[in-house]
Amino acid sequence: MRSLPTLAPNIHREFKDGKFTVRQTEGRFNGVWTDMALEKTYNRDAKTKLFTGISQQPASMEKYLRALPVLTAVSEQTKAMAHLDMDDTKHHEDSNS
Repeated sequence: MRSLPTLAPNIHREFKDGKFTVRQTEGRFNGVWTDMALEKTYNRDAKTKLFTGISQQPASMEKYLRALPVLTAVSEQTKAMAHLDMDDTKHHEDSNS
């Protein structure tokens, strides 16, 4: 992502203009940031598919756990590109209201 301005300046400009939303269903006004879509997907998979069926096999668990750092790196780079400092933000569940 750090090389994007050099490697793909047109795409970099689109990202800078805020055109990086994801729509997981058809419709209007339902776009979310890529990191939110990734988090939603990871959470859903963890609750429904992560360690069920064939993935209960030790080899499958090991494969997932080896991929996890890469998945995390992609998510973190996306946040950095969007200038999101997650240490300074609170989730709605953390608020006192």
